[in-house]
Amino acid sequence: MHEEQKPALPGAPVRLGGGVWLLMGLAGLGLVGCFYQLAGLSARFVYGQGHADRPILEFLAWMGGAFAAYAAALWVILRVERFAGVRAFGWPGAAWVVAAGFAARLALLYSSPIQEIDYARYLWDGASVVHGVSPFEFAPDEISPGENDVAYSERQLADLETLRALRTESADAERTQARIHHREVRTIYPPLAQGVFALSYLVKPWSLTALRAIFLLFELAATLLLLDTLRRLGHSAMRALVYAWSPLAIKELANSPHLDCIAVFCIALAAWAWVAGHGKTVFVALGLGVLAKTWPAVLVPAALVAIARHTGFAQAFWGLIFFLFTVSLGYAPFVAWSGERVFEGHVAFATGWAINGSLFPLSRWLAGLAVGGETQWTVGAVAMPAAELLARGVCAGIGVAVVLATALWPEREPSPRSLLGRWLAVTAALFLLAPTGNPWYATWLLPLMCVYPLRGLVLLTGLLPLHYLHFFFDYQDHCYTPEQASSEFTMVQWIEYLPVYLVLMLDWVAWRRARAKDASGGVTRGGPIRAA
Repeated sequence: MHEEQKPALPGAPVRLGGGVWLLMGLAGLGLVGCFYQLAGLSARFVYGQGHADRPILEFLAWMGGAFAAYAAALWVILRVERFAGVRAFGWPGAAWVVAAGFAARLALLYSSPIQEIDYARYLWDGASVVHGVSPFEFAPDEISPGENDVAYSERQLADLETLRALRTESADAERTQARIHHREVRTIYPPLAQGVFALSYLVKPWSLTALRAIFLLFELAATLLLLDTLRRLGHSAMRALVYAWSPLAIKELANSPHLDCIAVFCIALAAWAWVAGHGKTVFVALGLGVLAKTWPAVLVPAALVAIARHTGFAQAFWGLIFFLFTVSLGYAPFVAWSGERVFEGHVAFATGWAINGSLFPLSRWLAGLAVGGETQWTVGAVAMPAAELLARGVCAGIGVAVVLATALWPEREPSPRSLLGRWLAVTAALFLLAPTGNPWYATWLLPLMCVYPLRGLVLLTGLLPLHYLHFFFDYQDHCYTPEQASSEFTMVQWIEYLPVYLVLMLDWVAWRRARAKDASGGVTRGGPIRAA
């Protein structure tokens, strides 16, 4: 019998065998290869054409292959970290994480967006800002002459003429404006996002490639911040792979492309600032996050409580001032420009959007049993389904309770990781409770998952691309009626979310056992849910 090999001390450098490097190399090449294949496949997703022939199933197969490579690499990293120390890979490993993640995104730089069109609104908003018109002033439908009876001021009439001239200045402009969806709704994107859109227009008007290049810089900056954050926490820098190699992030932020990469960067900056001890920078970063995507506001309560616990209430007060000042400074010019119209898009989204949700559809079904599926309640002058309103209220109430409970929960082991874990819990709850579960919203979790790579959440990022089956069923109208398509997609949602909850429960059980072993002085070799 051979003597059992003892694991290395944490942080002790160990020379890795060639097999480990081979696995990491093959995983990275497999990931990049899948996205080069997807770049070629994207040419068959032509806007407005051939919907029934779009290779959605083939797209999902390549995404599944990319996720398999990603999951294998993550498993190797966590095993190496546990048994060989956090410095086992060294700088070559970190460089490979950055290089392969960058190469996969670069493959998509000139690809056609797969089943996404949000970028058209980004390009139009950026052009509006550069031409001196508030993007919050008009819905896209309003710029068509004679199609509404609104009484405009002289300034608004002048702005409308500017936008009408802008729309007809080139074929690219006309095509971009025509592709904006939800045309009756004013833009929802906050001020920092608008600044990035305007920068893209200045770099090259109406260019999706220019927009992608700017987004890629945000992603690269976020990855570098995560590398240093993990190093400061005593983890392997290789864990940055959780974000850098995530197939969900690569598809949704590089191909689609969605502006959520700006918010991801802000969260990575806030996490780095907290771990590095720059308290005020944490709140500036969260303020910038709100100016990019609004949702990071839910992270502020936990940050305030953590600052108060560690450095006193005075520092927490100043943190709140820095946050409010940052947000106010960003919104002030647009509020002065467009008044309450700045927030109309947010209201429309909060009250009208619902697709691919997790807990919300279940809440709506239960509410329908309680109040009746056909019952209408009037809000202001608008009649809305009572079950819908009740479900939104319940999910919002639960969300507020989670935010407060997570912020106020006592700290058993004070650590810089504690706040990041609370942020992850709040962000996960926000995603799972929200009426809208667009796949790119899950990218918000990834910077924090580098510290807490929960298996259930990793699985979530692998299953969410199944959302695109919604389009597949809709397009196969020769096979499915609208009712059948809706029913089939409901089954898809069960497949998307039920395994995630089951694995999260297993994660929780493993964590409880690990805590019990630690308390009794036993040696713990738990799974990837352990942060330390």
